[in-house]
Amino acid sequence: MIDWFSPEVFDPRPFPERMMLVHHQIRSLDKRRREYKKVGWVYVTRNAELRRPVFKIGETSRFPAERAQELSAETGVLGAFELVYFIHAGDRQAAEAHVHTALASSRVSNSKEFFAAPINDVLKALDSAASVFPIWCGTRKNFRPLRQPFLVRVKHCPQCAKSTAVRELLIPVQAKCAHCKLNFT
Repeated sequence: MIDWFSPEVFDPRPFPERMMLVHHQIRSLDKRRREYKKVGWVYVTRNAELRRPVFKIGETSRFPAERAQELSAETGVLGAFELVYFIHAGDRQAAEAHVHTALASSRVSNSKEFFAAPINDVLKALDSAASVFPIWCGTRKNFRPLRQPFLVRVKHCPQCAKSTAVRELLIPVQAKCAHCKLNFT
């Protein structure tokens, strides 16, 4: 059995299965307890129909895929919003504010949650928020932060065979070999 609280344990299960386990863990938290009232998600979406390549970064108390569907269904939206990445947080609003502050120089408009930032900067901001605002679970003896569902995988360059760390995302990504500079999937 995988320890969902230990970040150093590699989990070989496919992402959808890992995500459902984390989602179940979060849904099973007693929201009446003070420490779980603000639990939720900070998500990143993109919309290919927008003129500029920007990311929408927001927070929700529901599963991020549901929020992406809601955004896509709104009147006046040309295309569907595609979920890119998300984290869970013990305080979703504070985590979202943390991310927005980290990416303030890339914000498209002060009244909108859209950011024209490189994906690596967006991921760093979300991962930082996840470490600052974890969801604490367990008993006194085993009180630990709940593990995030996305992993960093090691991929090997097809040209030089050097290894490269690649973050899992919900969209296709290319890795760039640090040694020979080849882009590969």
